[in-house]
Amino acid sequence: MRRETRANLIFLTILLSVTLPGAVVLFKKKLDPSSPPMFMPDFVRRRLPYMASQQSPGQVVRFVPELTGQWVTEINRERAGGSPVLMVGRQPLVSDDHIIQVTAMQQNETITTLYVIAWDEAHTSDIDRYSAIIVNGSKRQAARVLSATPIPMPAAVKRELMDNGVIQPANAVTWLTLQVGGKLPGADPAALELSYRSGEIVSRVQIPATGGLNEN
Repeated sequence: MRRETRANLIFLTILLSVTLPGAVVLFKKKLDPSSPPMFMPDFVRRRLPYMASQQSPGQVVRFVPELTGQWVTEINRERAGGSPVLMVGRQPLVSDDHIIQVTAMQQNETITTLYVIAWDEAHTSDIDRYSAIIVNGSKRQAARVLSATPIPMPAAVKRELMDNGVIQPANAVTWLTLQVGGKLPGADPAALELSYRSGEIVSRVQIPATGGLNEN
């Protein structure tokens, strides 16, 4: 084989390896009857599900998809003793990075139990990989992670999230149960800082003061 022929074959191989994946994506998109015509510009989303991890401008509204909301409500009732889902106005109680959702709190005079969903599939059921802190003003109090249970995400919920802009929904979420001494929230706002994999992932959920929460 001549040197020029060999060089041409190498060039064609590299070119195909770079362009073929994109061509496959375009072909699949063209076959999708729900997708817009190829000559039209990409759709700009004005709303995203509340747990979508991608960064978005401030004008993008976060919302609760219908099937997803029903599924979270069902999980919460089954696993948090019938408690309704905690909300702030019309928004779930989620972390700044949209990974962690505090769904319910139960308390007595000495202990507060927090129920949490981790939407990131990187989280696992190994409770030794978690640590939690409750921050209240200058006070920092350790919370104990009692359990971490994976819950498979129904196909219909996963499809709904994909249709509404979640790039790659998790195959399962992790249900966490935490306990901390004392009552939450108090007269002042607090925050839950949940660390995973020795601080590699740190999610912070703001917990409003008494009167700032409502139950859905």
